Amino acid sequence: MSVDKRRAKRRPISQRAWVDFGPGSRIHQCYVRDMSDTGARLTLPVVGAPAEFVLQFSPDGSVGRRCEVRWRAGREVGVRFTARIVKGRKLDFASLDC
Repeated sequence: MSVDKRRAKRRPISQRAWVDFGPGSRIHQCYVRDMSDTGARLTLPVVGAPAEFVLQFSPDGSVGRRCEVRWRAGREVGVRFTARIVKGRKLDFASLDC
């Protein structure tokens, strides 16, 4: 039996969200399968997402997280959150009291 070595406990949520792969790309809908304070498991609409992107929890992009891909399995990816985005403004995790 494998031991879960995550620092934060993952919670299953199955929530719709959106991914922004950067300038020149369109926003894609995705699903957050489970999430913790430090990362998430996502199902993306495409294979081959970039190493870093923005995960948006609201369609207008006012609430989200900057993500770094940690693992890939087809259209499913595990990401680590590197910054919080609130009202379109980026806040580095290091500067937050989480």
